[in-house]
Amino acid sequence: MATNRDSAARNQTDGTVLVGRKPVPAASPTNTLRLDPLADFVFLHHPHRWDVVLHEDKALLIPALRKFHFEPGVSGVHQVRATGLGNAAPALATLGERGWTVIDPNMEVKAWGKTEDGYVREFAGHRGPVHLDVWTKPYILGGQVVLDIDDAGFIEFRASLVAARLVPPCDKIVRKALQTRMRRAMIKRRTTETAQSIAASEVYEQKLAAFTVIDGGKTRASTPPNSSKED
Repeated sequence: MATNRDSAARNQTDGTVLVGRKPVPAASPTNTLRLDPLADFVFLHHPHRWDVVLHEDKALLIPALRKFHFEPGVSGVHQVRATGLGNAAPALATLGERGWTVIDPNMEVKAWGKTEDGYVREFAGHRGPVHLDVWTKPYILGGQVVLDIDDAGFIEFRASLVAARLVPPCDKIVRKALQTRMRRAMIKRRTTETAQSIAASEVYEQKLAAFTVIDGGKTRASTPPNSSKED
């Protein structure tokens, strides 16, 4: 029987969207994903890790998240002999001491325009369970499994972590370091004088010019790149 996070794939015909559902028993092999196994996981965030992304014509500073899989024998995850599953508690405790924050996998989130209970879904795989986040949707194309990503939904989820104060706002030192790296990357790409690199540098420039910081549910413009004003 499937667990709270289990979901079954529909018959694998072209165009079929394999939507994570729960709880549903893993059925026949025709309902399995032909993907390598992926262990259960949680998202982690570290205060030094942030992304600047373009979303709805704005540049947003949002937490960069890391997937930590409960793979026995990997990254300090212990194997439970009775079940063969991974016990990640000691590893997560160590990561917590190093500044990492665990993002609750059972929290209510929005993906694909719908409210979801938790961000992890388990699909039956042909070699074992496949755990995907709710913003990743598998479907069949040409007899193969392809993955569609709700990029906007995932961006909004990461932004909401700061708005809900589940993740502290980006420290001003980290923010300035990120701006400096982006500015250097922009200059480097422009010096190559190729159409592709110039286009890439324009994206960097757009991000720097529209740089915003999400802080407690509100957004405010940060110091312009050419300004000498300190926060």
